[in-house]
Amino acid sequence: MTRAPGHAGFSLVEVVVALGITLALTAAIFDLVAQSRRTFDVEPEAADSRQRLRVAIDALQRDLLMASVVLPYRTVGPSPDLPGTFKEDVATVVSLQPSGPDTVRTYYLRGDPTSRSSLLMRAEGTGGDAPVVDGVTSLSFAFFGNPAGAVDPYDACEAPPIGGALVPIAGPELADGPWCRALEGGAPLDADLLRVRSVVVRLALREGPGEATFEVALRNRNQGR
Repeated sequence: MTRAPGHAGFSLVEVVVALGITLALTAAIFDLVAQSRRTFDVEPEAADSRQRLRVAIDALQRDLLMASVVLPYRTVGPSPDLPGTFKEDVATVVSLQPSGPDTVRTYYLRGDPTSRSSLLMRAEGTGGDAPVVDGVTSLSFAFFGNPAGAVDPYDACEAPPIGGALVPIAGPELADGPWCRALEGGAPLDADLLRVRSVVVRLALREGPGEATFEVALRNRNQGR
């Protein structure tokens, strides 16, 4: 359609085309703004998750490093497990002290219905249970140590320090005896627990960077290796 000479303004086709271009540009701008907002919202959550993961790893590494023995069940608090229990997601870390009472701490998960995940908890003697981090979706402990038969339950229940590669110790091995009273004044424990020289921990948090896996060599159990 042609304009009459001296006629000012735009044709209907030009208006429709301009309006379409404007709408397309507006939609693109809103999409960029939404993406930036999502990135802005997600980044603090990711940073918080990484920080909570570091807190959990630091706490577990510090206690496991100084462990004299690690038990796969709870021994402190109002509802201790029976000796010989095996729980993949529970670890009681016992550190014998040359003077004063021994340090005994149990790590376990407690369900958190609000977040539909779990709290990593630490129980310590009569001090009650305290949360370490929230938003935990999985926790497991795997045990490695001297080959089977290295512990003589009739010879002070002590595993000799030997060299060579460590072998995985399955859960049933840690709960079927023979039994020792290796901890001063403590309940009987499976002699195979004294074979343990390192613990592998697997830990994952909700909206975290994936499952973290780390190994801790028990310093007090590896002297002489």
